[in-house]
Formats: sequence, structure tokens, C-alpha cells
Amino acid sequence: AGGTLTAIGTLGNGGTLDATSSALAYDGATLRLNAHVRGTPAAPVADVGALVQRAKLGGIGLAANAFAHYENGTLRVTDARAIALDSYADAAGTMTHLAGGGSPAIDFTANVHGAQIAPLARALHVPLKYPEGELDAALHATGALDAPQIAGTVSIPQGSLNGLDFSNASVAIAGTPHDLQARNGSVKVGTTAIAFAAEAGPVRQHFT
Repeated sequence: AGGTLTAIGTLGNGGTLDATSSALAYDGATLRLNAHVRGTPAAPVADVGALVQRAKLGGIGLAANAFAHYENGTLRVTDARAIALDSYADAAGTMTHLAGGGSPAIDFTANVHGAQIAPLARALHVPLKYPEGELDAALHATGALDAPQIAGTVSIPQGSLNGLDFSNASVAIAGTPHDLQARNGSVKVGTTAIAFAAEAGPVRQHFT
């Protein structure tokens, strides 16, 4: 760990506080913060900007930045972007009950653009043979912070698996991060359209 945090101003009685950090180091990553805070110590209102570099998530290196507003126990992320595996993602949404009054909950949308399948499969230890192509996804996560429900779509315009070319692959997904279901999947191999579905969880894995 390392770095400094500088704050100027006062909080309460109509005052404002501006805080800026140097590169705060943690576990190989660096974090920079800028915040403008008003209100009172018991009920702060803050606008925050954050920049993360050289971080790792599930073994995947990433860099990210985000802008957010905090008020009355709710954090509203208006613009978050991340770069990883030569692709990028954007997200926005809210996190509620951060000051009590219930369990923390989220409502976020996220979009993944052009994720390379081969390095993603390696990083996540997914046993695919010679995967190629780019993946796009539109996701919506809601519910409890520690057990969110995820729904969305995943598509691969063109790709190959074990040397077999395919196109127009898409599937709808729903469930939790530990128990996902894929429905209404379709993919075109040559001139043949194929429908599929799958389940992935701690108890069973199923593909049809």
C-alpha cells in the first residue's frame, strides 16, 4: 500500500470538501480518486471520480474509470468504463442501502464490446478447443449485492471452435453468477441453423 490523500475545505455548516489522491497502490493495482463532498458528516453528498490501473479480476488484467454521485445511502454510477483483453465494457446503475435501512442492492446495466474469446476462455479456465472470434454482450444485474440476478444477451457475429467456422451466434442468459441458464440460443454453421440451450451451476452442467 502507498500514496497520499489530500483534502481541502470543511464539511457541514454549508462548507464543502475537495479531496484528491495520488496513486494509491494495492495488490499490484493503483487507484486515483477525486471527490467533491458537501452536506454533513452524518449525511454527506459526494461527486466522485475514480481511475484504476493494473488491476486483476479473476486473473484478468484491467484498467477502469468511473464517475458517481452518492446521496442518502445511494451510489449512482453514471459512467463506468473498463478495458481488458483488448476489449472494453461500459456500465451504469445504482447501489442502494449503503447507509443502512436494508441489505445493499444493485441495479446495473453493462455492455461488453469485442471481447476476444480465446484469451477470455483461458483466463476463465473454460475448456474450449481453439476458440476464435469476438463476443458482444448486453447485461442487466439486479437484486442483492451478494447474490444478484443477471439477465441479458450474448452474441458472436463470426467465430470458430476447434477449426469449425460459425456465424450469427446469439443466446439469452439468466440466473446468478454461480447458476446461469442459456436459452433461445442459435448459431449458423455453413448453411445450417442450429438451436441450443445450456445450464451451468455447481450441481449440474447441461447442454442441448
